Amino acid sequence: MLAQAARIIIQMLQVFILARLIAPESYGLVAMATAFTGIAGILRDFGLSTAALRRVDLSAQQRTNLFWLNTASGVVLAGIIFALSWPIAAFYGETELVTLVQWVSLAYVMSGATTQFRVAISRDLRFRALAMCDVLPSIVALLLAVPVALAGYSLAALVVLQLALPATDLLCSAILARWRPGLPRRAPGMRDLLSFGVSFAFTQLLSYATRNVDTVIIGRLWGASPLGLYNRAFQLSVVPINQINAPMTKVALPVLARVVDEPERLMRGLRSAQLVACYLTATGLCIAAGLSEPLIEVLLGPGWSGAAPLFAILALSSVFRSIQQIANWLQVAKGSARSLLMSNLIGQPVIILLIALGIPWGVVGVAAGSVIGYAAFWVFSMLWAGKHTGVPTVPLMARATRIVGCVGVPSGLAAYATCWLSPWEAFPTLLLGAAASCVALAASYLSSRRTRVELKALASLVRKSLGRRGKPL
Repeated sequence: MLAQAARIIIQMLQVFILARLIAPESYGLVAMATAFTGIAGILRDFGLSTAALRRVDLSAQQRTNLFWLNTASGVVLAGIIFALSWPIAAFYGETELVTLVQWVSLAYVMSGATTQFRVAISRDLRFRALAMCDVLPSIVALLLAVPVALAGYSLAALVVLQLALPATDLLCSAILARWRPGLPRRAPGMRDLLSFGVSFAFTQLLSYATRNVDTVIIGRLWGASPLGLYNRAFQLSVVPINQINAPMTKVALPVLARVVDEPERLMRGLRSAQLVACYLTATGLCIAAGLSEPLIEVLLGPGWSGAAPLFAILALSSVFRSIQQIANWLQVAKGSARSLLMSNLIGQPVIILLIALGIPWGVVGVAAGSVIGYAAFWVFSMLWAGKHTGVPTVPLMARATRIVGCVGVPSGLAAYATCWLSPWEAFPTLLLGAAASCVALAASYLSSRRTRVELKALASLVRKSLGRRGKPL
């Protein structure tokens, strides 16, 4: 948690500095490129990192074989992405995308080699080392990108950012992993690992398509500048998910997999994870939505005011995405990769349809469609996970609804009302709105005994995490 707090600060610094040096159009071009090339990241991993994380008895030879599979797929996919640079540029009508996509393709070679080093650190529950691998690459990437942007090379600065991050991540992970791959050989159990990985990879592909269909639509219909505004709003809206929920996955999966046959401990672990998702991630997103206008102006500058309403809407979409991850963790811990795939085969096309239905209302309509889609998918995926794992998920849904509705929403509304009434400039308005949300949070704490109990449990969880590193549930 401390590492992710540091990453959030670094990410905010990155946004604050680079948005003032780089125009929305450059961000839009990078978003166009990564909307297609990001698929290679999923195919490069092919679900093998998740398969390795949840496997309690992973052998050294299995891990070595997975390393070479990930590395080889990274190299192959980098070549494919390089070759696709011309068709991608032709699709958008942007010639600059050719060189951009070709440079970005190199990242997949490095990330492919990194995967199993990261898995080794996570499986050993060495969370301090994992934290270093999370924080240090972000710092290095920012330090390298800023001088390039200051020199006036906007697009090149974003390319440096895209490549420096995986390069530093590979170096850190390889040094800290305390594991070195051998030569690939036949090993028992590889078929099960690959079967799980394939099912999980298809699930990720569906999720990726859903997350990026809005980018493709906006880039194709309205061009790089509107997409740049949308992309910055989207990236800010998923910061809490990327910096809190995503790293929690590295902790949650290996730990939950060890207690999957003990229903009480499994449920206790899910409830603990849900406290973090609801009280930290979802509540933070609700407050950020209420603070959208002054927050965007302070972080990005006055030239980005068009991103404020988009950010407010997309932050609400991220609320549902953050509380939905419990369903994913449950099914992966249970080894129900096919169940997870089927739920996405049914639910993700519905999200895409709802996003597409917003096209007549422009970029704002597309963003609003994602909110409705992810809200519906949260309900469906939780019910589906409960049915196919035998774990009661309705109480988890009721709990999330209560926390978001009684804590997150009032805090966000208090922030929004204060900002709307404020006559001051952006920064004092931001501080005033944040103070109003804190007052609302205090009122929720004082008026609800259940909220007090849950927050004390969350605080206890944090203390135990700091005092008893690496111990399972």
